[in-house]
Amino acid sequence: MVGVPANEAKLTMPQLGLAKVAVLPLAKADVAFREEREAIVHNAIRFSLDAARALHEIHFYRDGVLWKNEFASFEEYCRAKWGYGRSQAYRLVQTGEVLLDLAAAQKSESTIVDRLPQNEAQLRPLLAVPKEKRAQAWMEVVDKTEPTKLTALAVKRAVKPYLPEPAKPEFSSSKRAGAAYKGVESLLKRLGDAIEGTPEEAELRKHLNEMHRIVRAT
Repeated sequence: MVGVPANEAKLTMPQLGLAKVAVLPLAKADVAFREEREAIVHNAIRFSLDAARALHEIHFYRDGVLWKNEFASFEEYCRAKWGYGRSQAYRLVQTGEVLLDLAAAQKSESTIVDRLPQNEAQLRPLLAVPKEKRAQAWMEVVDKTEPTKLTALAVKRAVKPYLPEPAKPEFSSSKRAGAAYKGVESLLKRLGDAIEGTPEEAELRKHLNEMHRIVRAT
């Protein structure tokens, strides 16, 4: 299971992709000390996601009434209450949004998400996926990835097909202007060739020359 210590999930060192090592057995006191610290780390990871979800709900609850009664901005609220900077605060809000999206899909009759992300690293690649595709992308990730290999990199690779198409580069204003200038010059040249030898050539050539002057001055 994702997020569950390996000993609870009955996973051996080879299953985790780790080599066996010869070490001295730990004393009971050492084992107890390690387990206490591992529990702290495990809970901190879980609570960080709980905090992200709660912060998202605070941000959007009734259009921000929970922080607007004391602070001019959500950024000020986060800095005063939690010591979060702007980027950290909004990153947590986005993280919370993804969690809520997946949790909602988990309860849906038509969509079932078997396992929710257990840490921010697993969840972060989903931020780039359009909101309406996040549950589907996550389902594919957990269906095709073993729990012990559900790393941030594995999620990032798995969600690539769900990312929006990159915007096609547009000509800059200077490039567009250059292309337009060349197009007008080419058209004027063709007009000049067309009037060559006609009775009105002299008069028309005056107008063409004036048009050339205007285009070059633009």
